[in-house]
Amino acid sequence: MKRKCRNDQKAWLGNRASEAENAALGNDTKTLYQQVGELIETVSNTSIPVKDKTGTTLLTENQQNARWVEHFTEFLNQPELTIKLTLQLDNTHPVSELEVNTGTITEEEVRKQS
Repeated sequence: MKRKCRNDQKAWLGNRASEAENAALGNDTKTLYQQVGELIETVSNTSIPVKDKTGTTLLTENQQNARWVEHFTEFLNQPELTIKLTLQLDNTHPVSELEVNTGTITEEEVRKQS
């Protein structure tokens, strides 16, 4: 029975590999990616342990979510940077400051850049 299962598995893998190869030769990328996906069977680990600042593993989902909120609050809420750019064209008159708009982005600005 084990030998039969191994032979069936080899046959299945061989068929998938052949289909993937034919898809690659025929420039059928959709089928190729489907076949490769079935062959490699990637499994994502959704339960990666989250640790607090001291390195202790947080066990409950509420604790982990609170830690993520804390992390991104600290990471994203940084003091505003003051950037001063100077440009010297003739080595005698530096430009004082370059004005940079740091206000909110409007829908119109996004549409212009799309």
